[in-house]
Amino acid sequence: MAILRGGAGVGLLSAAFLLCAGVRTEAQELEEIIVVAQKREQNLQDVPISIAAFSGETVQSLGWLDAEDIAGQTPGLIATSFSGDSTVSIFSIRGVAQNDFADHQEAPVAVYVDGAYVGFTGAAGVQLFDIERVEVLRGPQGTLFGRNATGGLVHLISKRPTESTEAYLDVTVGEFSQMRLEGAVSGSLTDTLRGRLSILSDQADGYFKNNVGKDARDRDFLNVRAQLEFLPSDQFDGLLSLRSNQTNKTVGGAYDFRTSLVELGDIPTDFQGTPDSTPGVNDGDLNPLGFNDKEATGATLTLRFRPGDLELVSITDYGEFEKSYGEDSDGNISRTLEYIAEQDATQFSQEIRIGGEGARYQWLAGAYYLDL
Repeated sequence: MAILRGGAGVGLLSAAFLLCAGVRTEAQELEEIIVVAQKREQNLQDVPISIAAFSGETVQSLGWLDAEDIAGQTPGLIATSFSGDSTVSIFSIRGVAQNDFADHQEAPVAVYVDGAYVGFTGAAGVQLFDIERVEVLRGPQGTLFGRNATGGLVHLISKRPTESTEAYLDVTVGEFSQMRLEGAVSGSLTDTLRGRLSILSDQADGYFKNNVGKDARDRDFLNVRAQLEFLPSDQFDGLLSLRSNQTNKTVGGAYDFRTSLVELGDIPTDFQGTPDSTPGVNDGDLNPLGFNDKEATGATLTLRFRPGDLELVSITDYGEFEKSYGEDSDGNISRTLEYIAEQDATQFSQEIRIGGEGARYQWLAGAYYLDL
């Protein structure tokens, strides 16, 4: 035993000596993570910003379904949603947040999808499917991302079309008749044109028991993204992305109405004087049944031109967003507290930037226009 312990000690001392001497072993090699936090592709280790980056494989293994789920494994990031039904999605980074849930407000933590700003908090909780990478930038990012990134930003980056043909299909089956299908097909259409079609369908029955009608919190999501990438030369490329996101949910009241420790009869009446009739959490008298119907469509055109050591980038984005939301806030058979919100809005943005680098410096200049 003494000989074995001595051998182990020599091994540890040898490993420590190698580390102190600057010898890198294979186990020490870190995987290179490329991010676009400074409007150019860089190794994460070379970017002087507090960043949390997640690959598409990590997103899938963690079971994230929408942008709000990112907060679960991101230090300093909190995601909240009015009434818990994603009528609006508000992100807080290091305590910088937006407390007003009105639809016309813009949050101080920006959300970007494939380089384009999402101007509506109702559309910020987008579904995560066929994702290449998620980047969360902590701290003020106003220099490169504008006034609505004073707290930071969340950037969702989709997988791009590929040269070789590839396809996948993920199927998830769960309780309450859940059926989630995520898939994509990608490949070359011609020598200079590539395409990718991504689809997500997610359906499930409601788990919130409604004693006076249909159960609530069911969902019916349908998301489609089509991309065409044009690669005529090494100096120029263009990417057109078309998207359609549809959300249909029945809403189960503002909150769960009691803790699990409170049983039926412990509370004779609620605050309105209505007799207690809901025996547990996820249980109530919803009259009327709430709803959350959203539809977001849009297109993003990204053009890149690289003459010599310069890079000129143009990102043009147009989006339309419609929302109809209603809930029974009192949770009983009376119709005392109800909340309804409607939104029908469009947005257009244009970003142009030019940049380059020398032996000891990098530079970037640009202009941005946004109309909400």
